[in-house]
Amino acid sequence: MSPQHLAFEGYQFAKQQGKGNEFHHRVFTAFFQEEQNIEDIEVLTQLSSEVGLSKDDFKEALLLGMYREVHQEALKHAYEEANITAVPTLIIGDEMIQGLASKERLAQIIDEQLKK
Repeated sequence: MSPQHLAFEGYQFAKQQGKGNEFHHRVFTAFFQEEQNIEDIEVLTQLSSEVGLSKDDFKEALLLGMYREVHQEALKHAYEEANITAVPTLIIGDEMIQGLASKERLAQIIDEQLKK
């Protein structure tokens, strides 16, 4: 299990509340730009409030594992049905790019997909 499983479970909570994209963006910014510890439930709870979610409801959902099964089902889908085996994985149109790709390769794929 990923050490960031709480962040993924928090995303499921946010998604159900109509704030999935906002939470996802805020967590990515916190992790990649601000070097915040997204394995910490207090950090995640603060981030959730910054996108307009109830801190209490969010924290309770994570502490009780209310979205653990939903997250596990999403992982199962990624591995078994979508055949995602690497991070990052990008799906552009009908093309799947697993692992790192150069910006030139990504631009080529986008151009090819736009022509279809």
